[in-house]
Amino acid sequence: MSASLGTVLVVDDQAANRELLAGYLEGVPCTLQEAADGEAALAAVAASPPDVILLDVMMPGLDGYLVTERLKADPRTATIPIVLVTALQERADRLRGLEAGADEFLSKPVDRVELVARVRTLLRLKRLRDEREARVAAERARLARVMTYLPDGVLLFEGPDACLALANPAASAVLGWSLIEGAPFAAQPVARRFAWPDGTPCRLDALPLARALHGGEASLGEELLVFLPDGHTRPILVSATPIPTPPDAPRLAVLVCQDVSRLKEAERRQAEFVAIASHELRTPMTSLVGYTELLLHRDVEADTRRVWLETMHEEGLRLAGILNDLLDLARLDSGRTELTLGPQDLSAAISQVLAVLRGTAPRHTLEAHVEPGLPPALADADKLQQILVNLVGNAIKYSPAGGRVRVQARRVADEAEVRVSDEGIGIPPEELPKLFTRFHRVHRPETEGIEGTGLGLALTKELVERHHGRITVASTPGEGTEFAFTLPLLLIHPALAPPRPLVLVVTRASATEQAEALCAQLEAAGYAPRWVRSLPELRHASRAQTPAAVIVGLDAHAALDGWEVLVALRDDPRTAALPVLLVAAWDAAQVGRTLGATEYLVKPVRPQELLAVLRRLAQPTAGAVLAIDDDAPTRALLAAVLRGQGFRVAVATGGVEGLARARAELPAAVILDLMMPDMDGFAVLERLRADPRTQAVPVVVFTGKELTPAERRWLTERSAALLRKAPYVGEDLLAALRRAVPLGAATA
Repeated sequence: MSASLGTVLVVDDQAANRELLAGYLEGVPCTLQEAADGEAALAAVAASPPDVILLDVMMPGLDGYLVTERLKADPRTATIPIVLVTALQERADRLRGLEAGADEFLSKPVDRVELVARVRTLLRLKRLRDEREARVAAERARLARVMTYLPDGVLLFEGPDACLALANPAASAVLGWSLIEGAPFAAQPVARRFAWPDGTPCRLDALPLARALHGGEASLGEELLVFLPDGHTRPILVSATPIPTPPDAPRLAVLVCQDVSRLKEAERRQAEFVAIASHELRTPMTSLVGYTELLLHRDVEADTRRVWLETMHEEGLRLAGILNDLLDLARLDSGRTELTLGPQDLSAAISQVLAVLRGTAPRHTLEAHVEPGLPPALADADKLQQILVNLVGNAIKYSPAGGRVRVQARRVADEAEVRVSDEGIGIPPEELPKLFTRFHRVHRPETEGIEGTGLGLALTKELVERHHGRITVASTPGEGTEFAFTLPLLLIHPALAPPRPLVLVVTRASATEQAEALCAQLEAAGYAPRWVRSLPELRHASRAQTPAAVIVGLDAHAALDGWEVLVALRDDPRTAALPVLLVAAWDAAQVGRTLGATEYLVKPVRPQELLAVLRRLAQPTAGAVLAIDDDAPTRALLAAVLRGQGFRVAVATGGVEGLARARAELPAAVILDLMMPDMDGFAVLERLRADPRTQAVPVVVFTGKELTPAERRWLTERSAALLRKAPYVGEDLLAALRRAVPLGAATA
């Protein structure tokens, strides 16, 4: 059975005629309805609109002409096809029917074939029209939804008076004034509230809308100010575009308005940030340059020289501290700082920080009070330490007379609350709302001489909030200050560690057979091995229980980078001194060939750090150390440090010269910069390793370049150590001086 083409309403005051027409349409797949007069026909259409109407003309009451006129006058029924079926034959009757709105005119007696053909055609046309209108309606609804939820204001104006034809809800919100649909632009409340960015009022004929409507000129992103009802101004970007129309149609123009208040505020804050940062960086730089010039041009006594050098050293550390804080904030702002969350023992973390800071605070009493049984906090170990160091360091710094600094931790619901309090100078109430603003410092006579960048608390707040915590401050001038922050608690305790020494075996996930063989050997030797396959798993395992050693399998094709593993272990104070064994290949019988732990130090590098690496690689009497760097001050510094320790030093000003000297002189070791104009360090290192004469020469790569994982892997396989040029970040870098300790035989 064919699907129904629709519904046909047959209207005739004669039952026989209705029956005849129904019989004619039996072969048409449609639903039939009947009405005996005009009133009944209108009621039937109102109740359930048909797809086609067969309408008699001569009926008592409302005749067919009147019914047609009423249906066509109603927008809800105007599109229903109407076929007038009548015995009237005159041309005037046909014209009257068509003038009333009828779509077809059939004379009685009706030809059956013609009737069926007409009805079929009208039903198909009606269905196509309905489908098209449904698509148009759906598209209009979709467009309306888009317009409704657009954050920018969109307005459509038409005609010479620029009457408002359409506006989305955001238009009023962006412009700050109500809009009158249908009214000319000049009559809109906002029309005379525009100004140029310098505050000069805009004439109506100079606005982008007027230029688009009357001159056909499009404008994109033109900046204006709009005066709001409360007297404030709002910066907006306005784009006006003329819409092409037929010559006899009214002109159209679309106006898009965007609120750029936040962008302007961000630009203002950025400019302010750059100005303050420049000032803060220039201050220690001025001292460094000034004392350097004095030392260069004036002969002074040894005691004075030492005082100046100590001042330069302190200013250099201050400069490095500012740079570190700026880099940390930049990483947080850009989303490049990832937290490695895990269970953290707050008692241990607090005790560790206080132990480190006690040496800097001889006049203070540092106390820790941690609630017994406090569950571990869910936090990043390094960032937690940074938060505590900042807050405890501030408490010490801003209580110059000494006193008690107390760190308390307790459970509040499902969070840990940590409070850091001091008995110092306190903070005025008016300064508290601005305390976490970048570069903000409290300027009072009591704070004169207390150094700081104004970035520590801003960074601390960012770090706490990245942990989904909160930080608050309360202070009484002259009595002290208390900071409080929260961290989520990890209410599921980690499993107890096995009693035997834990050894972590780090490999790629697919090295199942090799890892299992090694774990079996270690277990037989009395260790408790654990196989880990990723950095997050390694961090979690090493923090849950400190391992006795870590074995890292190097694989050039693995996603797990042995270099990244070493950096992660070394940067964590709890794993910084762990023995680490690097193996280049796996064998069921033997562990493999030991490569040695690669050093990753930070410039300015302490001389003793550089010397410790070189002593492992070359004795002072074994030959010269060749320093290859295009930066003259760096070459001079390296030469001075090494010669002071008995090394013979040769220098090269670039990659080409350095490669030639290395081949000719066969140095005891090479210190190699990566970024050089003539031949970079990668090319030099590759050629050194390809030459049988220089294959065994140890190479220390000394670079400030941000290395990709592939570059780090490449350098790890070809160099003996890496020293990364970056701002010095503190005494904790001494923990980087560690060596690999073999747990068993390792052969090449």
